[in-house]
Amino acid sequence: MRRARPRRRGSPRLLLDQFATTVTPGQPEILDIDDTFCAAHGGQQLAFWNAHYDERGFASMHIYHVTSGTPVATVLRPARTPKGTEVRTVIKHVTKRLKKRIGRTTRIVWRGDSHYGRVEAM
Repeated sequence: MRRARPRRRGSPRLLLDQFATTVTPGQPEILDIDDTFCAAHGGQQLAFWNAHYDERGFASMHIYHVTSGTPVATVLRPARTPKGTEVRTVIKHVTKRLKKRIGRTTRIVWRGDSHYGRVEAM
């Protein structure tokens, strides 16, 4: 019988929780979401071919606080344009965790380029 791998706890949440300690509850906050290409060397999982960069790699999704430039979250993902459902899921989870930490009255505004403005995300 194969033993289940322990779930990594905390690491993605730590950055988000650390950012939440710097936010003033009730004040509007603007977050930028974008990705960046990182070339892969070798046979890593999820390293997809990207025709724009003409090589295999990843397209990590990054979220930054606009005012301070502080990183809020990062997600390692394949080097392809994210689907609207993927964007929606990330936005939903980050927003939910931030609201839990900084209060429900805080208004969070999301900014992103065209492939983050999918119908599913809106």
